[in-house]
Amino acid sequence: MKQDYNEVTSNTQTLSEIKNLFKKMHSLPEVTRHINLAKHLMTFTSKISFRGLLDVEQTIVETESFDICLDYIEEMMHKQEPLASAWLRVKRALQLVIEHSDTANPNDIDYVFSGYAPLSIRLVQHAIQSGCRPIEETLKLLPGPHSETKRGPFSSSASFDNFQGAETNVDKVDDGKRSLVLVIFIRGVTFAEISALRFLSSRKGMAYNFIVGTTKMVSGHSLTETFVGKMEDL
Repeated sequence: MKQDYNEVTSNTQTLSEIKNLFKKMHSLPEVTRHINLAKHLMTFTSKISFRGLLDVEQTIVETESFDICLDYIEEMMHKQEPLASAWLRVKRALQLVIEHSDTANPNDIDYVFSGYAPLSIRLVQHAIQSGCRPIEETLKLLPGPHSETKRGPFSSSASFDNFQGAETNVDKVDDGKRSLVLVIFIRGVTFAEISALRFLSSRKGMAYNFIVGTTKMVSGHSLTETFVGKMEDL
């Protein structure tokens, strides 16, 4: 580009050639942005730890040698590489693990997994009881974005302020009628999660019935197939 600029200033370039130069200069900010992003990414991708992890991941996908993968895992265990996980904080904040679960006479959704409350259903439970605001900090620990939009019964625009929150009517059903809540699961839901929703709906004073929509029903067998594939395909 510097050479093109020098040629333009030599007064020997035609008008069309000058226009072509300005077209190139117009894309300069995008090129600069790309270079800056590439330099930033290189600070991570050039690390030995990153390249080692990438090699192991490729080896797993290509199923070339599991011995290499085991050696890598042992090395990381020896180094005691820190594993960034928010699981403990999420578990405590949402009370996902119940030590003494009464599966014979359940009083919480944890009974479906004998002491573990499904995260997805716990979030639904919080949403209908008090909304997402009280657990905003916990939601930030979960992967992916989140948002909450509530619509009032007589308003055409979404607003936090015009909604008579679920917490005001979750424990009472004045006219005997329940509102419907549509719960959508993308990429699958387990039968246990649906059972947990049914349990919530059956609770005395619950003001909602649940309708479940999903792209797939997930069982233990189908989940295992995603890792090892069908035996006849091996």
